[in-house]
Amino acid sequence: MSRFMLRSAVHLFFVRASHILLLRRANTGYEDGKYSVPAGHLEGGEPVLVAAAREAKEEVGLSLSPAELEVVGVMHRRSDDERIDFFVLADQWQGEPHNAEPDKCDDLRWFPLDALPENVIPYVRRAIGNYLNRVPFDFYGWENNSHADSGLQPAAPADGLISPGLKKTLTFEVGEERTAAHLGSGAVKVLATPSMILFMEIAARTLLDEHLPEGYSSVGTRVDVRHLAAAPLGAQVSARAAVERVDGNRVQLAVECRYGEVLIGQGQHERFIIDVERFLKRARAG
Repeated sequence: MSRFMLRSAVHLFFVRASHILLLRRANTGYEDGKYSVPAGHLEGGEPVLVAAAREAKEEVGLSLSPAELEVVGVMHRRSDDERIDFFVLADQWQGEPHNAEPDKCDDLRWFPLDALPENVIPYVRRAIGNYLNRVPFDFYGWENNSHADSGLQPAAPADGLISPGLKKTLTFEVGEERTAAHLGSGAVKVLATPSMILFMEIAARTLLDEHLPEGYSSVGTRVDVRHLAAAPLGAQVSARAAVERVDGNRVQLAVECRYGEVLIGQGQHERFIIDVERFLKRARAG
């Protein structure tokens, strides 16, 4: 009986001035049209950092010293096969990277770490998020496996798709039912503070839902907001939420509301990512 063998690959995080180098795959037959980082399989008989230096030369034409590289993450990943991925940080080098494999890559550019393009390969986005949040080890792709209930849960149910920099703005009308006079929090027909906070929460929840896998959502756990100015009945109010920090299942967002150009409220909001079915099951059980 043959022994089970794990495939392994090394991925390079070239980081400079809060930007990361991404390449868009082309003509490879795997995730073409999506961005990844320079990466390749270990060939055997070579340490991980040596393999990383080799891939850097092959894909972006940079000569790196393995001694100046650092492993910042490891992922046990399951897709159509099973593998171990190593993620290596390179933050110093000589020269400028260039597309050394134009037959496999049709774009190579720097992106802000807090504003990655939408079409990043999901596990790579997750790994970048892990790096930003100092998560050294993670599982990926095991959620629908028979071991999913054995404690082998991903570091964040967000599936790695939530990272600092994501933003969402929604517009609401100040209807009668949203005024302080109607809710009893005041005597005048202006936007009530509870309604303003609700608008902020809806923007935050919508933002996270857009990036979460099916079956997951989020619940609010903390709000720290100041109400700075009034918005009258009938006003169009914009509520904006932006991810600032991700810590496992906990997401911290900056939130604000505006009436035209006037900032009427701002603060911090925290949400916790949940498996909806499990959350409801626990809630019903008390």
